[in-house]
Amino acid sequence: MAAEDAFFRDHPDAMLIADPADHRILAVNPAAETVYGWTGRELCEMRLEDLEARDPESPATSGDQQVSAVRTHRRKDQTLFRARIRQRAFQYAGRPALLIVLEDLQALFALLEGAEGSPLAALNRAQEQEANLKVAQQLLKIGFWKYDISNRKLVWSPSVYEMAGITPEDFDGSLEKYVEILFSDDREQAALSVQTLNDPDVKFHEFERRITRKDGSTIHVKGIGVRTQTVSGDVVTGVVQDVTAERNRQSDLRLLGASVERLNDIVVILRVDPSVPGTDAPIVYINAAFERITGYARSQVVGRPLSFILSRAEPKIDPRALETAMSAGRSLRVEVSGPIHPGRQITWDVEFLPVADAYGKYSHWAAVARDITDRRAAERRAAINEDRFQFVSRSTADVVWEWDITSSAFIWSEAFDKIAGAPGAYQETGFGSWSRRVHPEDCGRVVTSLMDAAASPDAESWSEEYRFIGDDGGERVILDRGFIVRDEVGNAARMVGTMIDLTERRASEQRSRDSERLEAIGQLTGGVAHDFNNLLTVILGNSDVLRDKLEDPAQRRMADLIHLAATRGGRSHQTASGLCAPPASEAPENLPQ
Repeated sequence: MAAEDAFFRDHPDAMLIADPADHRILAVNPAAETVYGWTGRELCEMRLEDLEARDPESPATSGDQQVSAVRTHRRKDQTLFRARIRQRAFQYAGRPALLIVLEDLQALFALLEGAEGSPLAALNRAQEQEANLKVAQQLLKIGFWKYDISNRKLVWSPSVYEMAGITPEDFDGSLEKYVEILFSDDREQAALSVQTLNDPDVKFHEFERRITRKDGSTIHVKGIGVRTQTVSGDVVTGVVQDVTAERNRQSDLRLLGASVERLNDIVVILRVDPSVPGTDAPIVYINAAFERITGYARSQVVGRPLSFILSRAEPKIDPRALETAMSAGRSLRVEVSGPIHPGRQITWDVEFLPVADAYGKYSHWAAVARDITDRRAAERRAAINEDRFQFVSRSTADVVWEWDITSSAFIWSEAFDKIAGAPGAYQETGFGSWSRRVHPEDCGRVVTSLMDAAASPDAESWSEEYRFIGDDGGERVILDRGFIVRDEVGNAARMVGTMIDLTERRASEQRSRDSERLEAIGQLTGGVAHDFNNLLTVILGNSDVLRDKLEDPAQRRMADLIHLAATRGGRSHQTASGLCAPPASEAPENLPQ
């Protein structure tokens, strides 16, 4: 765009840009001011017809897009001059326009009429015009074509061959060959359209088609042609322009526009106006989401200042903040809240993005507003739940935990430090913060059980008892219980549970079991002692009787030995029974001496 502006401004020929509808002059270059004698401002207040001397030899400018004609024009001092007018349609500042180039023919006419004038100067002028034309062809990507009706052949300028990506050897000039190089979808319509070149009633031709080049790429070309009578017969002459870049931009804009229209976020475009505060920048565009969410129609908003839609939002946006961000070329992000529909308060995350024009000057704001009401409400609920979690975890000695199954991250209560045997262990979030401390002999079983519960669509809870080894080397017995929380489609999303330290309880239960076993042994021992005592009583009694009745010394000595053995056996049994006896309150009576 900058190169085209420089070409227009510095070109030695007079150039004008005019509206094709009412022929009002939109812009002129310095050479035009020199030729006509009016200033640029004066010329831009005129129409093309105001420059023409209307006589039978010079008909008024028509509304068609003719390629070339000779006209008699007038200057500010009312002198007349003959000029060749070449014009073509193009886009100027985003709107259709005509580019008019004037070639002063005064020297040529003076030469032909025998007036003063140098044939060499006229030749030099013609060569300069030819050179300028070539420059314009390269800059504007245009080429020239002619259809010789008598021979039914197309003739192209070199730039057209370059556009099409072929050489003159590849093209025989026939209409059929021309249709062959077109994009396949365009051929049927083009085959019918080119037949009008032979129709004498059709004076003006306009077309836009796609050409498939040899390298497989596709270009868009736009052209016009005019039927002209010549001495050798009628011909159609015209110009064609490569508009691929423009069509690609239009396609990108259409895609971008369609995408913006389908966004759920509000998009507002503001025009920067240095004469008003930043918050009074006028709105030039809103997307469909704006209308759908706010209830305002485009006609109610476009043209109004930004402050119109922010009037009920809090906190207020400082216009100086917008102006500072714009001057620095950086974005600005704010969060505001305000009522949209009756009874509904919405929180918006609004980001203002500066947009620069083709010259690098920031000319617009693109404001994107996202409804974050639900997100903020969810954050408040999460904060409340976090407070509840901490309150519950502090009110119990058990470890409270939450497992995010998707990210495999844990949240622990502070009581985790005690069983983990490490200060600050509750701040660990990885899965290994738990699994690496499970006893190696229990780890495989417990982890598999946990994963199976999370994967099962029917499981509601999980429970396991296992040994847990803290970083201090202490081994604890843990009862772990968790409840599964599922998402909207039924997949396990989270698990919330508690770890109960059963170490002391299990030790107490073991001591109780040991006591009960000893008591059972004591009771058994007491029964055996009672029966044994009964036997010893009989032996002792009988040995006493025998000792008193026997007179034989040898037999009496044997009776004494029996009595002594029984007495010693009773004492040994009493000692053994005492070792296995229950508490003293429940011990059997001592054996007789």
